[in-house]
Amino acid sequence: MSAPTVKVNIVTTVYPAPDFDGHDADYLPDGESELEARDMTFSELALLLIEENVIMPSSWPPPQNPGPHDWLSCEPSQDYRTGEWTERSVHFSHENPRHLEKYWRKAWQAAGVIRGAA
Repeated sequence: MSAPTVKVNIVTTVYPAPDFDGHDADYLPDGESELEARDMTFSELALLLIEENVIMPSSWPPPQNPGPHDWLSCEPSQDYRTGEWTERSVHFSHENPRHLEKYWRKAWQAAGVIRGAA
């Protein structure tokens, strides 16, 4: 029996350099997003979250039993040459059957975002 695969959506958003003329320092213009849908084994998903440092939950404090509407993001990074900011987030695809939701929570545990079984 093969390992189940979990569908995830990886969203990469690139924000252009902010124009501070008339805006406060926290302003970022609308960015352009790209969606990449992937089928991943649990191991691949856990490694993605750990290696890409995708550990910022969509809410704070992080839910102890994250569901399909919770997602994880990376800390935005800036390209100092262009001034653009890039942000990546990983979402549980709603195309997954409900029985795969447990793997989403377990991936959060493997990445160290939450502790223990819920």
